[in-house]
Amino acid sequence: MKASPAAVWLKAEMDKAGRTIVEPNFSISSQPEVFVIGDTARLTDTAGKLVPGLAPAAVQAGKYVAGVIHKRITNNPLPPPFKYFDAGTMATIGRGKAIALIRGFAFSGFIAWWTWGIVHILPLIGFRNRIIVGLDWLWSYFTNARGARLIATYKRKPVDNSIER
Repeated sequence: MKASPAAVWLKAEMDKAGRTIVEPNFSISSQPEVFVIGDTARLTDTAGKLVPGLAPAAVQAGKYVAGVIHKRITNNPLPPPFKYFDAGTMATIGRGKAIALIRGFAFSGFIAWWTWGIVHILPLIGFRNRIIVGLDWLWSYFTNARGARLIATYKRKPVDNSIER
């Protein structure tokens, strides 16, 4: 595994893992108009915790940065530094099996697997979408159907990352 080369592209400071070291509002000290979030950013929040490179952290960071940008554009006071809210961690580990750690409560097996499914269906937009995805997952579970498993190779084109000022 290798971190995104964003720190190299941006000529920004990075940690040993290659993550871009960011300010408390996810901006880069040398370019305060540039923000880096997600698993390519290294930020220790106001609680002193390293923000994990997980989707929930990236979603929270994205909402936070959108607020920072909005405040800058409207010349309003900036929000306080980012603080990550850890709602828990979950992972599927097999057919009908998962692990979960939610607010200090750890559980596994079939119940964790159902919980994982519910947690991932609830954010979908619209009742119809939730039903369709839920039924599709149930169908796949009961029929042992496998989803598409694609392995695609591609050649990366060089990217010109120069910034015109």
